[in-house]
Amino acid sequence: MQRRSMMPAARVFATTLAVLALCSGVAFAQVWPARPVRIVVPLATGSASDAFARQLAQRLTDVWGHSVVVENVPGSNGMIGAQVVTKAPADGYTLMVMAANHVINPSLQPKMPYDAVNDFTWIAQLGFTPLLLVVHPSLPVKSLKDLVVLAKRQPGDLTYGSAGNGSPSHLAMEWLAIASGVQFRHVPYKAISQAQSDLVGGHIGAMFMVPSVALPQAKSGRLRVLATSTLARVPAAADVPTAEESGGLKGFEVKPWVTLGAPPGLRAELVQRIATDVGKITGDPAFQERVRTVGMEVSFVGPSGLREMLQKDVERWGEIVRRSGARID
Repeated sequence: MQRRSMMPAARVFATTLAVLALCSGVAFAQVWPARPVRIVVPLATGSASDAFARQLAQRLTDVWGHSVVVENVPGSNGMIGAQVVTKAPADGYTLMVMAANHVINPSLQPKMPYDAVNDFTWIAQLGFTPLLLVVHPSLPVKSLKDLVVLAKRQPGDLTYGSAGNGSPSHLAMEWLAIASGVQFRHVPYKAISQAQSDLVGGHIGAMFMVPSVALPQAKSGRLRVLATSTLARVPAAADVPTAEESGGLKGFEVKPWVTLGAPPGLRAELVQRIATDVGKITGDPAFQERVRTVGMEVSFVGPSGLREMLQKDVERWGEIVRRSGARID
């Protein structure tokens, strides 16, 4: 009898604790931030994800009333900076803007110091980097189909550049070769700017570039744009056909995402608060135009289902790595 009489009280106590926890979480999200917030970018300055992070930090500073600063922590293809984030307190004062390197690394690194998906809190997908397939004008090709025909006549002779083994620009070209059944010769560079200079100089024949770099060079006649790496045409290059339109490669798409994350265990209320504020910023047409100038397109997706989406990206990039035989430097 005594035990039965205590059960309602126990339930009331448990319910009260749950309500208090919820209220404290909501209150915390309301007063946050009370001091500056840092956004870790695990790559060097000058990358597209770094430029996006800086544009976002500027707008978030205005919204939150406290400084939002970008901290570049490069090294090991992004793993050093990402590991810093996994060890930071889950208090909302450390965020991370990660590029495609983050979901490519598990397929290239035999020993990862963290789980690329499960050891982070994922807040929002921010956008993506559309890539344009460009060639030197000396190549007698006007479309992706022409390039494939030429490559089949000269297997392994046509060269292309990239930002290094395992980079998105490398794997995009390898996936293109697999999809079209041809062979290209890869020339990896330590910096994408070096590859771009050699392409303009005619030292290599082709590569994937971001629109903000490729289009001015094409307009001046130094390069020729053949196709996009996306399923749909991109606003920054609306007159450039897709790989399917230019080369008949149905379903071909290489679309490196940029995503906002945080240390594991960040409260759900704060995740939603940050995602809501970021969603409003990225929905602003003026912000979208600013991002477009650094070669990116806004594509906001909130936290729901984001972890599963990233896991699929890990698997998809892994397939490209396995089929191409790519190895990191």
